[in-house]
Amino acid sequence: GRTFDVVDIDPAVIRAAREDFVADVKGATFHVGDGRRFLRREETWDACLLDVVSTEVMPVHLSTVEFLRELKARLAHGVHQDDAVRGEPGGRVLDSFGETMRAVFSNVVGYTAHETDETTNVVWLASDGSLELPELVDWAYRERVYACGDRGIELTDDFNPVNEWNADIGLKLRRELHERFGRAVFEVR
Repeated sequence: GRTFDVVDIDPAVIRAAREDFVADVKGATFHVGDGRRFLRREETWDACLLDVVSTEVMPVHLSTVEFLRELKARLAHGVHQDDAVRGEPGGRVLDSFGETMRAVFSNVVGYTAHETDETTNVVWLASDGSLELPELVDWAYRERVYACGDRGIELTDDFNPVNEWNADIGLKLRRELHERFGRAVFEVR
């Protein structure tokens, strides 16, 4: 009985999602377009899962205070998950995402996903309501709570330098993927 709106700016991603991932899921509607523009529809959703980080860059217009306010206005229950924001452990990118989310939502928690000495991926949950996780999930993630430092700023439509701050990390990750998978992974079909 659930419905899902799946939005991506790349038609190839929508095609892959439709064919490879959720072909049997009833209630999924697919949309090609920009996520922020999609939010401007006169609809509400119970929750939003945002996963827009690529190897090198992220769409900065989907990581600002203004965007999060637009998103919050469309959430019936106010739960938002921002998946796998990447940055230097304890660095200004991850701290800034925490600051930006806390500027809009009263409850924000980040969980480390993949950690190395050079990069950390953080899955953020944000809501004005409770963020209590089911006991099994809470037990698995309790030790992975990301503690923000004081190096962050609120990211805005007018100033969001996260791609510049993460340029070295993005280049390194792209080179690693290129070595592992070859040029084919980066070619447009």
